[in-house]
Amino acid sequence: LDYEASARIDVEAAGILRPGKVLVMGRRLLDICKVLPDGPVECAVEGSRFTVSGDGARFGLSVLPLADYPALPSLPQVRGAVDAAEFAAAVADVA
Repeated sequence: LDYEASARIDVEAAGILRPGKVLVMGRRLLDICKVLPDGPVECAVEGSRFTVSGDGARFGLSVLPLADYPALPSLPQVRGAVDAAEFAAAVADVA
């Protein structure tokens, strides 16, 4: 596990039928989210597959076993906040 490239998100969404946890490859999930059409998105776990679908598009990811990966460390307390547009502009200046 590469802690430098790890992320954890908690999602609160309408219509959750069975709450739980799922582990998937983040880069692949990001690539899928980038090409999904605007509108509602449905996620489901079917056996060892995690599916993401919306507006006729459907993608599948392999579910990884949670027990094989250590828990991510706790995040430190927030020390401040930066406006999103200002942050994006600053990153663009040095990228």
